[in-house]
Amino acid sequence: MEGVDLILLGGRNLNQQQWIREVEAALAPSFARTHVLEYDHWKRGVVGEDVVAEAANLVALVDSLEEKDYAIFGKSMGTLVAAEAIKQGSVHPEYCIFAGTPIKSPFADESNMTRRVEYLFSGYQVPTLFIQNPDEKYMRPAELEETLKGLGAKNFHVVHGSGGVHSYVANSLFNLAREYLLVRVRK
Repeated sequence: MEGVDLILLGGRNLNQQQWIREVEAALAPSFARTHVLEYDHWKRGVVGEDVVAEAANLVALVDSLEEKDYAIFGKSMGTLVAAEAIKQGSVHPEYCIFAGTPIKSPFADESNMTRRVEYLFSGYQVPTLFIQNPDEKYMRPAELEETLKGLGAKNFHVVHGSGGVHSYVANSLFNLAREYLLVRVRK
């Protein structure tokens, strides 16, 4: 999509730093430019998760772009970082592609996180492709779709990924994203 930049947001684990670069390489031919948000905890070499701080870093990245037409790709924590910045009204992507969206936590003691994530996606309106593996530990595709509808989200489409549990393969994501992009271009 000529003229549209892509911002990529990985998951929280340190191995996601390399993985998001693989996704960037797969998706780059479809965009004018690509930009990976390097999380602060990656730079420190530790596993962490500060969604609000990284949302502020995302806003700074968006503000630095020459091209103001951009899309966001996020995986796991990256979906939450994007949703936080969108909910704040600080970023306005043309569309998003999210993989492994953790709308609910798989841990019994994480109810506050679940409520926060539900708040982020309540009334969500950005055109978004959600890619969820059939055995996703955070939420299976049908459950994600039902939850998003229940939260009043609009303009989204949920498709099945082909990885295992919370593992997403760059080439598979490329194919699903490409199909989504082609449909957007035809509209």
